[in-house]
Amino acid sequence: MKRKIRRRNLRLLWAIAFMLNVSFIAPVNTIYRLERGLSLLDVTTLSSLYTALLLVLTVPFGLLADRMGYRRTMQLSCCMRVLGQTVFYFGEGMMAFALERILESFSIAAGISCMSAYLFVSAEPEEKPRAFGGYTACTGAGMMLSAICFSTWLGGNMERSAFLTVIAQVIAFGLTFFLKDFRQETEEGFVQRLRTAVRMVRENRRFLLVLLPLALLEAIAQVITMALNQPFYRQVGIPSRYFGWMLALVRGLLMLAAFLPSIVKMGERRIIVLFALTGTIACLALGSAQSAAVVVAAIVVFRIAYGIFQPIRMNLQNRHSEGAYRAAMLAVYALPFRLSSIAMNSLLGWIADRSLSAAAFTACGMLAMLVVLCTVCYRESMLTKDKSAA
Repeated sequence: MKRKIRRRNLRLLWAIAFMLNVSFIAPVNTIYRLERGLSLLDVTTLSSLYTALLLVLTVPFGLLADRMGYRRTMQLSCCMRVLGQTVFYFGEGMMAFALERILESFSIAAGISCMSAYLFVSAEPEEKPRAFGGYTACTGAGMMLSAICFSTWLGGNMERSAFLTVIAQVIAFGLTFFLKDFRQETEEGFVQRLRTAVRMVRENRRFLLVLLPLALLEAIAQVITMALNQPFYRQVGIPSRYFGWMLALVRGLLMLAAFLPSIVKMGERRIIVLFALTGTIACLALGSAQSAAVVVAAIVVFRIAYGIFQPIRMNLQNRHSEGAYRAAMLAVYALPFRLSSIAMNSLLGWIADRSLSAAAFTACGMLAMLVVLCTVCYRESMLTKDKSAA
């Protein structure tokens, strides 16, 4: 791709990421489900269902993206996202929200590896870390804008917030039609492409061992900062109308962190260890906190550390993927993350339904072990592979 087309694609992908994350209902999406007939265990069970479907669907959609092109795959993903958010808006009870999770899983399975690969091929070699940092910042900006609107313009109205979220997803879908497609042609069939992608991953199996602790780290961070954060806020008496401001605070700080050059210069190993250590301290604080300020600070800091980790992980996975099979290999690399997410959602959700403090202490113990593992076992050479690969 020419430089001009690459830059145009990159800006469009950032804009799509921004609109996909303009989710006005995000500050209270767990509360929205709870008030429409679900229990906290139901919410985490649906999260496990969602992750299980991702586990099954991610590799086929990765192969599909390599075969039919990233542009059409992104269009399919955004279309399913619109349908899922529409079901969410009208949803009542377990069956409706199960359908929403199924549609969302199709959307994410189609889009996640495709988006990562699309960003990688749309960036110049020296700009790839910046491409993923910009993606993280744009997702944060979308969430920050919608969170502020939820607490101000929308006044905490959940019905209107859910409806306007659907509109934002429609706009993201429309933007995909302006993307320039990019793929490397191959004559191999679906099964042969799968075999080739799996063979390439097996040849790089040492990297899979590197991914396993990262998968557990990310799964715990997702459950604590994205599924259980709102129940933690409620436990210390924070009204739901303030949830939007807290989400905006997290996203605003995350946007600033995404573009700090000093973060990249720290090195991937140090960032991973720091992420695990931050999570350990945050979960310890959540388990023992009685103060709203401590709960908010713990979740904010843990979420920011998770956000800094994400572009590092995305760039790391892309460097260990091959051109014509990039989306498929990324999909295979995503499997440990899916399995870990299912396990952590089920375990921590079950514990949280009985005691939020116990869930926080359990997460703290697991993160502490991961800190030791990452510190002792990881070497920078284990993470490195041709940083200029396109």
